[in-house]
Amino acid sequence: MTFGEHCLHHIFPTIDHWNLHHLYPVFYETCKEFGITYKIGTIFDLLKGQFLQLARTEANTKQSGK
Repeated sequence: MTFGEHCLHHIFPTIDHWNLHHLYPVFYETCKEFGITYKIGTIFDLLKGQFLQLARTEANTKQSGK
């Protein structure tokens, strides 16, 4: 399982990890249909993002859905 399949696991939690790779074509097509850019990063990108979040000193004041 790659980290990208971890994302699909959260969208389809009842599908076995072994079969998630079959969903990529539909997943990418759906992202394109809704204008979503799905960026695949490395483990280093993930760690960098995690530490940048931990280093934040200001609260996120944006409210979702507005």
